[in-house]
Amino acid sequence: MVAVSFFSTSPELSNKQRFEYFSRTIPSDHHQAKAMVDIVMLMGWSYISIIYEESNYGIKAFEVLEDLMVKNKICIAVKEKLVKDSGVGNISVYDNIVQKLQTKPRAKAEKDHVALKMEKPSRILIAHGQISCKK
Repeated sequence: MVAVSFFSTSPELSNKQRFEYFSRTIPSDHHQAKAMVDIVMLMGWSYISIIYEESNYGIKAFEVLEDLMVKNKICIAVKEKLVKDSGVGNISVYDNIVQKLQTKPRAKAEKDHVALKMEKPSRILIAHGQISCKK
């Protein structure tokens, strides 16, 4: 049976030996990861932090992004996996991630970070804003 997806972006699905009859209407996350690397390089950053969602898509996209960063000699200061259903009720999860990002003086959360494959990346930005305002 042929499967066509309009929302499946996982690079894993590009494996035609495993998914012979799968087609998609949007590109793989590999293209998104490549664009992120291009932006990091354009900005002249060489030391960044990455936050990604704990989901099949988030993890696979992170693996592709991490590989591309290494190939382009970009160091990753902090790699944080965000539990997919952390929820607003557990804002301390976001606070902890932001605090970890801020421990790296050369890859500060407010400057050189990439939020990858999260349904609600704004929660991290809100947590960062709250912590920054406390200083």
